[in-house]
Amino acid sequence: MTAATDLRVRIGKAWIKAGREIERLGYRAKIAQPKLLGPAIRGPLVQLYRADADFTTEVGFVNYLTFYLLDADIGITVTATAYDRNGKRLGSDRHRLGRKQALQRPLEELVGAPLDSHGLFTIEAEYDAAAVDGIAFLGQTAPQFMTLFVPQAEGAAAPQILHSHKGFRRRGVPYSPCRWESPVIERLAAVEAYSIFVVNACRSRLAGRVELGGLGESTAIWRADYGVPACGVGRIDLQPTALGLPLDQPFRFACDFDRRTPHRKPILFRRFADGSITGNHS
Repeated sequence: MTAATDLRVRIGKAWIKAGREIERLGYRAKIAQPKLLGPAIRGPLVQLYRADADFTTEVGFVNYLTFYLLDADIGITVTATAYDRNGKRLGSDRHRLGRKQALQRPLEELVGAPLDSHGLFTIEAEYDAAAVDGIAFLGQTAPQFMTLFVPQAEGAAAPQILHSHKGFRRRGVPYSPCRWESPVIERLAAVEAYSIFVVNACRSRLAGRVELGGLGESTAIWRADYGVPACGVGRIDLQPTALGLPLDQPFRFACDFDRRTPHRKPILFRRFADGSITGNHS
Protein backbone atom coordinates (compact mmCIF):
# COMPACT_ATOMS: atom_id res chain seq x y z
CA MET A 1 0.00 0.00 0.00
CA THR A 2 1.43 3.38 -1.03
CA ALA A 3 1.52 6.39 1.29
CA ALA A 4 -1.19 8.10 -0.79
CA THR A 5 -3.44 5.02 -0.62
CA ASP A 6 -2.82 4.66 3.10
CA LEU A 7 -3.82 8.29 3.66
CA ARG A 8 -6.95 7.78 1.56
CA VAL A 9 -7.92 4.75 3.66
CA ARG A 10 -7.35 6.66 6.92
CA ILE A 11 -9.48 9.56 5.74
CA GLY A 12 -12.23 7.20 4.61
CA LYS A 13 -12.33 5.40 7.96
CA ALA A 14 -12.35 8.69 9.87
CA TRP A 15 -15.22 9.97 7.69
CA ILE A 16 -17.25 6.81 8.33
CA LYS A 17 -16.59 6.98 12.08
CA ALA A 18 -17.65 10.63 12.20
CA GLY A 19 -20.82 9.85 10.25
CA ARG A 20 -21.75 7.07 12.66
CA GLU A 21 -21.22 9.35 15.64
CA ILE A 22 -23.42 12.05 14.11
CA GLU A 23 -26.10 9.45 13.45
CA ARG A 24 -25.84 8.14 17.02
CA LEU A 25 -26.17 11.66 18.45
CA GLY A 26 -29.17 12.27 16.24
CA TYR A 27 -30.94 9.21 17.60
CA ARG A 28 -30.04 10.17 21.18
CA ALA A 29 -31.51 13.62 20.63
CA LYS A 30 -34.76 12.11 19.34
CA ILE A 31 -34.93 9.73 22.29
CA ALA A 32 -34.51 12.68 24.67
CA GLN A 33 -36.97 14.98 22.84
CA PRO A 34 -39.45 12.81 20.90
CA LYS A 35 -42.20 15.45 20.90
CA LEU A 36 -39.90 18.05 19.38
CA LEU A 37 -37.81 15.88 17.02
CA GLY A 38 -40.06 12.87 16.44
CA PRO A 39 -39.49 9.24 17.46
CA ALA A 40 -36.09 7.61 16.93
CA ILE A 41 -36.86 5.20 14.10
CA ARG A 42 -33.92 3.54 12.35
CA GLY A 43 -34.05 3.54 8.57
CA PRO A 44 -34.37 3.24 5.70
CA LEU A 45 -33.57 -0.48 5.85
CA VAL A 46 -32.58 -2.37 2.72
CA GLN A 47 -32.93 -5.86 1.26
CA LEU A 48 -32.53 -7.75 -2.03
CA TYR A 49 -35.45 -8.69 -4.25
CA ARG A 50 -35.71 -11.15 -7.13
CA ALA A 51 -38.32 -11.17 -9.91
CA ASP A 52 -36.93 -13.69 -12.37
CA ALA A 53 -37.60 -17.22 -13.65
CA ASP A 54 -36.82 -18.72 -10.22
CA PHE A 55 -38.43 -16.38 -7.69
CA THR A 56 -40.90 -13.62 -7.04
CA THR A 57 -40.58 -11.52 -3.89
CA GLU A 58 -43.16 -10.80 -1.24
CA VAL A 59 -42.76 -8.63 1.85
CA GLY A 60 -44.63 -9.09 5.12
CA PHE A 61 -45.24 -6.51 7.87
CA VAL A 62 -46.89 -6.53 11.28
CA ASN A 63 -47.85 -3.69 13.61
CA TYR A 64 -45.16 -4.53 16.15
CA LEU A 65 -46.19 -1.68 18.47
CA THR A 66 -49.25 -3.78 19.30
CA PHE A 67 -47.01 -6.16 21.26
CA TYR A 68 -45.78 -3.36 23.53
CA LEU A 69 -49.02 -1.39 23.96
CA LEU A 70 -51.75 -4.01 23.91
CA ASP A 71 -54.71 -1.66 24.30
CA ALA A 72 -53.47 1.36 22.36
CA ASP A 73 -54.83 2.17 18.91
CA ILE A 74 -51.52 3.12 17.26
CA GLY A 75 -50.89 2.80 13.53
CA ILE A 76 -47.66 2.32 11.58
CA THR A 77 -47.20 3.67 8.07
CA VAL A 78 -44.52 1.89 6.02
CA THR A 79 -43.00 3.26 2.82
CA ALA A 80 -41.62 0.72 0.34
CA THR A 81 -39.31 1.88 -2.47
CA ALA A 82 -37.72 -0.31 -5.16
CA TYR A 83 -34.68 0.20 -7.42
CA ASP A 84 -33.49 -1.74 -10.43
CA ARG A 85 -30.13 -3.53 -10.64
CA ASN A 86 -28.45 -0.30 -11.85
CA GLY A 87 -29.83 1.84 -9.02
CA LYS A 88 -32.69 3.52 -10.88
CA ARG A 89 -35.72 4.22 -8.70
CA LEU A 90 -38.72 2.25 -9.98
CA GLY A 91 -41.55 3.14 -7.63
CA SER A 92 -42.64 3.87 -4.08
CA ASP A 93 -45.84 3.72 -2.05
CA ARG A 94 -47.12 4.02 1.53
CA HIS A 95 -49.21 1.49 3.49
CA ARG A 96 -50.81 1.85 6.91
CA LEU A 97 -51.16 -0.94 9.46
CA GLY A 98 -53.70 -0.35 12.19
CA ARG A 99 -53.89 -1.96 15.61
CA LYS A 100 -53.08 -5.70 15.49
CA GLN A 101 -52.92 -5.64 11.69
CA ALA A 102 -50.51 -7.48 9.39
CA LEU A 103 -49.84 -7.16 5.67
CA GLN A 104 -48.10 -9.39 3.11
CA ARG A 105 -48.06 -8.62 -0.61
CA PRO A 106 -45.85 -9.00 -3.70
CA LEU A 107 -43.23 -6.25 -3.72
CA GLU A 108 -44.35 -4.89 -7.09
CA GLU A 109 -47.79 -4.23 -5.59
CA LEU A 110 -46.26 -2.54 -2.54
CA VAL A 111 -44.20 -0.12 -4.66
CA GLY A 112 -46.78 0.27 -7.44
CA ALA A 113 -44.40 -0.49 -10.32
CA PRO A 114 -42.95 -3.45 -12.29
CA LEU A 115 -39.65 -4.77 -10.93
CA ASP A 116 -36.33 -5.56 -12.56
CA SER A 117 -35.08 -9.16 -12.54
CA HIS A 118 -33.22 -8.23 -9.35
CA GLY A 119 -32.45 -5.12 -7.35
CA LEU A 120 -32.83 -3.69 -3.88
CA PHE A 121 -35.75 -2.19 -2.00
CA THR A 122 -35.96 -0.04 1.12
CA ILE A 123 -38.47 0.15 3.94
CA GLU A 124 -39.16 3.16 6.17
CA ALA A 125 -41.63 3.47 9.04
CA GLU A 126 -43.64 6.29 10.61
CA TYR A 127 -45.89 6.18 13.67
CA ASP A 128 -49.14 8.02 14.28
CA ALA A 129 -48.41 11.39 15.86
CA ALA A 130 -50.56 10.48 18.84
CA ALA A 131 -48.22 7.56 19.59
CA VAL A 132 -45.15 9.64 20.44
CA ASP A 133 -45.80 9.78 24.19
CA GLY A 134 -46.90 6.16 24.43
CA ILE A 135 -43.84 4.66 22.73
CA ALA A 136 -41.17 6.98 24.18
CA PHE A 137 -40.09 4.27 26.65
CA LEU A 138 -39.00 2.05 23.73
CA GLY A 139 -36.15 4.37 22.76
CA GLN A 140 -34.86 3.63 19.26
CA THR A 141 -37.01 1.32 17.12
CA ALA A 142 -36.78 0.03 13.56
CA PRO A 143 -39.15 -1.19 10.83
CA GLN A 144 -39.96 -4.88 11.20
CA PHE A 145 -40.52 -6.82 7.98
CA MET A 146 -39.89 -10.20 6.41
CA THR A 147 -38.68 -10.81 2.86
CA LEU A 148 -39.97 -13.97 1.21
CA PHE A 149 -38.51 -15.33 -2.04
CA VAL A 150 -41.37 -17.38 -3.45
CA PRO A 151 -40.37 -20.13 -5.95
CA GLN A 152 -41.91 -19.84 -9.40
CA ALA A 153 -41.88 -23.58 -10.10
CA GLU A 154 -44.81 -25.70 -8.94
CA GLY A 155 -43.91 -28.19 -6.26
CA ALA A 156 -40.65 -26.38 -5.47
CA ALA A 157 -39.24 -25.98 -1.99
CA ALA A 158 -40.76 -23.63 0.56
CA PRO A 159 -40.22 -19.87 0.19
CA GLN A 160 -36.80 -18.66 1.27
CA ILE A 161 -37.01 -16.06 4.05
CA LEU A 162 -34.53 -13.30 4.84
CA HIS A 163 -35.01 -11.20 7.96
CA SER A 164 -31.60 -9.61 8.46
CA HIS A 165 -31.79 -6.03 7.19
CA LYS A 166 -29.07 -3.41 6.96
CA GLY A 167 -29.21 0.38 6.83
CA PHE A 168 -29.42 2.27 3.55
CA ARG A 169 -27.00 5.20 3.20
CA ARG A 170 -28.58 8.23 1.56
CA ARG A 171 -25.08 9.55 0.92
CA GLY A 172 -21.89 8.13 -0.52
CA VAL A 173 -19.23 6.12 1.31
CA PRO A 174 -15.54 7.00 0.78
CA TYR A 175 -12.81 4.57 -0.23
CA SER A 176 -12.38 2.20 2.72
CA PRO A 177 -11.43 -1.31 1.54
CA CYS A 178 -12.45 -4.32 3.62
CA ARG A 179 -12.82 -8.06 3.27
CA TRP A 180 -15.53 -10.50 4.30
CA GLU A 181 -14.93 -14.24 4.69
CA SER A 182 -17.80 -16.67 4.97
CA PRO A 183 -17.97 -18.98 8.00
CA VAL A 184 -19.94 -21.48 5.88
CA ILE A 185 -18.11 -24.50 4.46
CA GLU A 186 -19.26 -25.22 0.91
CA ARG A 187 -19.45 -28.79 -0.43
CA LEU A 188 -19.43 -28.19 -4.18
CA ALA A 189 -20.49 -31.73 -5.02
CA ALA A 190 -23.92 -31.05 -3.52
CA VAL A 191 -24.58 -27.84 -5.48
CA GLU A 192 -25.35 -27.52 -9.19
CA ALA A 193 -25.11 -23.73 -9.35
CA TYR A 194 -24.57 -20.66 -7.21
CA SER A 195 -26.10 -17.22 -7.71
CA ILE A 196 -24.23 -14.59 -5.71
CA PHE A 197 -25.83 -11.17 -5.16
CA VAL A 198 -23.82 -8.14 -3.98
CA VAL A 199 -26.08 -5.39 -2.61
CA ASN A 200 -24.77 -1.81 -2.78
CA ALA A 201 -26.73 0.07 -0.11
CA CYS A 202 -25.18 3.50 -0.62
CA ARG A 203 -24.84 6.37 -3.12
CA SER A 204 -21.30 5.47 -4.26
CA ARG A 205 -20.24 2.93 -6.87
CA LEU A 206 -19.02 -0.30 -5.27
CA ALA A 207 -16.29 -2.52 -6.71
CA GLY A 208 -14.48 -5.62 -5.56
CA ARG A 209 -14.01 -9.33 -6.07
CA VAL A 210 -15.74 -12.56 -5.03
CA GLU A 211 -13.41 -15.50 -4.40
CA LEU A 212 -13.65 -19.21 -3.68
CA GLY A 213 -10.78 -20.86 -1.84
CA GLY A 214 -9.83 -24.04 -0.07
CA LEU A 215 -9.70 -24.20 3.72
CA GLY A 216 -6.38 -22.92 5.01
CA GLU A 217 -5.23 -21.80 1.56
CA SER A 218 -4.21 -18.21 0.87
CA THR A 219 -4.67 -18.40 -2.92
CA ALA A 220 -8.16 -18.40 -4.42
CA ILE A 221 -9.01 -21.15 -6.89
CA TRP A 222 -11.78 -19.05 -8.48
CA ARG A 223 -12.46 -15.32 -8.54
CA ALA A 224 -14.77 -12.88 -10.27
CA ASP A 225 -14.55 -9.08 -10.26
CA TYR A 226 -17.68 -6.99 -9.90
CA GLY A 227 -18.73 -3.34 -10.17
CA VAL A 228 -22.11 -2.25 -8.83
CA PRO A 229 -23.65 1.21 -9.42
CA ALA A 230 -24.94 3.28 -6.52
CA CYS A 231 -28.11 1.71 -5.08
CA GLY A 232 -27.69 -1.25 -7.43
CA VAL A 233 -27.20 -5.01 -7.13
CA GLY A 234 -24.60 -7.16 -8.84
CA ARG A 235 -25.15 -10.83 -9.72
CA ILE A 236 -22.45 -13.47 -10.28
CA ASP A 237 -23.33 -17.01 -11.36
CA LEU A 238 -21.06 -20.00 -10.79
CA GLN A 239 -21.33 -23.66 -11.84
CA PRO A 240 -18.98 -25.80 -9.72
CA THR A 241 -18.58 -28.49 -12.39
CA ALA A 242 -17.06 -25.89 -14.73
CA LEU A 243 -14.18 -25.25 -12.32
CA GLY A 244 -12.46 -28.60 -12.88
CA LEU A 245 -11.90 -29.00 -9.13
CA PRO A 246 -12.25 -32.01 -6.81
CA LEU A 247 -15.84 -31.35 -5.74
CA ASP A 248 -15.60 -33.48 -2.61
CA GLN A 249 -13.22 -31.03 -0.93
CA PRO A 250 -14.45 -28.20 1.35
CA PHE A 251 -14.27 -24.58 0.15
CA ARG A 252 -15.27 -21.13 1.41
CA PHE A 253 -16.37 -17.92 -0.25
CA ALA A 254 -14.82 -14.52 0.44
CA CYS A 255 -15.53 -11.05 -0.90
CA ASP A 256 -13.46 -7.87 -1.16
CA PHE A 257 -15.12 -4.43 -1.11
CA ASP A 258 -13.51 -1.11 -1.98
CA ARG A 259 -15.66 0.71 0.60
CA ARG A 260 -17.44 -0.14 3.84
CA THR A 261 -21.06 -0.11 2.75
CA PRO A 262 -23.69 -1.17 5.31
CA HIS A 263 -24.50 -4.44 3.48
CA ARG A 264 -21.21 -6.37 3.44
CA LYS A 265 -22.48 -9.95 3.19
CA PRO A 266 -23.26 -11.28 -0.29
CA ILE A 267 -26.52 -13.23 -0.52
CA LEU A 268 -26.05 -16.75 -1.89
CA PHE A 269 -28.66 -18.88 -3.61
CA ARG A 270 -27.73 -22.54 -4.05
CA ARG A 271 -29.43 -24.74 -6.65
CA PHE A 272 -29.38 -28.48 -5.91
CA ALA A 273 -29.76 -31.51 -8.15
CA ASP A 274 -33.42 -32.00 -7.21
CA GLY A 275 -34.21 -28.49 -8.47
CA SER A 276 -34.64 -26.92 -5.03
CA ILE A 277 -33.00 -23.56 -4.33
CA THR A 278 -32.02 -22.17 -0.94
CA GLY A 279 -31.03 -18.60 -0.15
CA ASN A 280 -29.36 -16.95 2.81
CA HIS A 281 -26.84 -14.35 3.91
CA SER A 282 -23.62 -16.21 3.23
